[in-house]
Amino acid sequence: MIGLSHTGKRAQLLYRLRGELASGLHGTVGTAFMTVRDLAENSEVSLVTAHRVLSELKQLGVLQRSGKRLIISHRESVFNPHSLKIGVLLTNVNNPFFSRLLNALELAGRQRAVTILASGSNYDLGHEKTQLEMLSECGVNGFLICPAHDIKSASTLEKLDKPYVLIGHCVDRLKSNVVMVQNFEAGRKVAKHLLRLGCQDFIYVGIDSFSADERRQGFIYELQESGYHLPQERIVSQSQNGQEIEPKWLHKFFRGQRTGVFCYHDLLALRVIRCARYCDFRVPQDFSIVGFDDLPLAGEMFPSLSSVAYPLTHIADNALNILLNQINQPGKEAGVICSLETKLVARESSVDF
Repeated sequence: MIGLSHTGKRAQLLYRLRGELASGLHGTVGTAFMTVRDLAENSEVSLVTAHRVLSELKQLGVLQRSGKRLIISHRESVFNPHSLKIGVLLTNVNNPFFSRLLNALELAGRQRAVTILASGSNYDLGHEKTQLEMLSECGVNGFLICPAHDIKSASTLEKLDKPYVLIGHCVDRLKSNVVMVQNFEAGRKVAKHLLRLGCQDFIYVGIDSFSADERRQGFIYELQESGYHLPQERIVSQSQNGQEIEPKWLHKFFRGQRTGVFCYHDLLALRVIRCARYCDFRVPQDFSIVGFDDLPLAGEMFPSLSSVAYPLTHIADNALNILLNQINQPGKEAGVICSLETKLVARESSVDF
């Protein structure tokens, strides 16, 4: 079986140490604790993971620094080794969006005295199945899942014997509780924005894991309402595996008039900007580009990226609350869809300032 991700190893090590410290296994208050190197060697993790775990124990008040050493804190640990454990399956733990989502879920878990164990599927259906099995064997009480596919994930998810909540996407055929943003309305907002800027041509850059892409559907709908047809050849589908978009592909789409480009997420939008600059197209005069997720880097790059933003902490809070209700009320019927509003943040990649 494929092992835990680096994030999952950190979560499990943190969980184990909190239980050991609460039980007095490592000594009483004031006892010196392991160094980073000692913890890395004893637990067979990297120095980076060991350092992060010790930092989190300090933030929790379980450890504190005394001179050059960490000691067991005078603060009583409120950790309950029998507390609920929630398995979180992300599609790509190395993607900055999913890193932010995991941070929000871990914070929501700490506020509710819930332990979060996380892993990633990398959009691979086989990996998704084995990671859910692994998390289940770790004794989780339920799952928060970003599905790898909007159709093909169904066969794995419908076999789960523990409650779960989907984050970000519905899965066809499943009556599941879902927390997501209003993707269709977000697509409409982007189309209206690009139309107001005077765009005459349009491109949508999506991903191949989600055929029922509501962001694309909303974008196309609003264009049609305004008299514009988006032909299939101007809907580009990219793999989630991170390969670069070839710069030359923009040339076949440019017909001499301002072209609006809406991308499924910010990383795709950044690749499009890179292609445009490589080909000496002007951004935003030739290509007005909008992403999705409003990652922190969107406002830091040049040109800064226009993007669709939404409250990530609300997604984490709602998803965890719905799941805890399912766990505490077994047999409660699923099918709740919690959708959150979005806003478009206009920056230099689409607007002439």
